[in-house]
Amino acid sequence: MNAMKMDAKRSICSVKMIIIIVALVFTLIFSSWDMIRASKKDISAYGVIDMLGTALMMDKFKVLMVMFTAGIYTAGFCYDFKHHYIRMILARTDLISYSISKFIVNTVAVVFACIASFYLFLVVAVGFLGANLTQIKTVPCYYQIGYKFPVLYIGMMGLQFGIVCAMSCAVGMLFSVFQPNTFVCIGISGMVFFSAISYIPLGSIFDVYNLISMQPTLPAGQETLQGIMFLWGMLYPICVILICTYLFYRRMKWREQNGLL
Repeated sequence: MNAMKMDAKRSICSVKMIIIIVALVFTLIFSSWDMIRASKKDISAYGVIDMLGTALMMDKFKVLMVMFTAGIYTAGFCYDFKHHYIRMILARTDLISYSISKFIVNTVAVVFACIASFYLFLVVAVGFLGANLTQIKTVPCYYQIGYKFPVLYIGMMGLQFGIVCAMSCAVGMLFSVFQPNTFVCIGISGMVFFSAISYIPLGSIFDVYNLISMQPTLPAGQETLQGIMFLWGMLYPICVILICTYLFYRRMKWREQNGLL
């Protein structure tokens, strides 16, 4: 628990978190600028959900957003290793607690940053740029929630995108224990995300592109399965994070046995 508190202070309760959230919002605004300009001319043209949905589905800056989130705490082990804190930390806790704490805090921090940035984008788009919240042209899967509860739907988008970012960052964190280099760690996170949306077959239950764009992720797309589909969108990335946590621990154990910590 103490290790988790320390990790949380170094990631969630930090100035870096605020900077990255602001960077995510500016990326979303830049990605949606054409739609924002169109909505200024005709307020019924696009809504905030349309803007976010298009940015997540079409825009190439998604990878940049993942790399931003990876900068929060994915390279936590690299920092501990480089500054020789790792032995001092492991003198107060064990490898299992250290590994679990790293991945839990990293996941929470990444998901929080995504949700917070999506809601901040909502405030900026509606309050300062004059975008329409209630205007929704395309809500492909969870349309009932999108029309009835648009603010909740934006939170769902942030949660879904955040958990996929956390999955990519978990792989980056796993690689950090093999090669403790911050830039490699962050770069791997972006590369994993890009590879996942590019090469996992569209329409499969493991399709990451469908997850982040709020498309159906199971063969049947009936309304009764919306909750199950969203639950699968959470569980699938979490399972990858758990696997990365275990492999991270095993590599840490190997490093300890060979005097490489």
